[in-house]
Amino acid sequence: MVTGDILGLTLLPKVPRFVKKYADIKSIIEAAIKQYIEEVKSGRYPDDKHSY
Repeated sequence: MVTGDILGLTLLPKVPRFVKKYADIKSIIEAAIKQYIEEVKSGRYPDDKHSY
């Protein structure tokens, strides 16, 4: 097993039987990216706190 397998980052359509997922990092990453895109499109990011 590799780190991606145990963190739930496997992209294979069918995960091998020997893979045991210990976390679902993929869904966390996807949610963060969706939130970022939505904030950029709506103009909420970057705001004054995150700009020079």
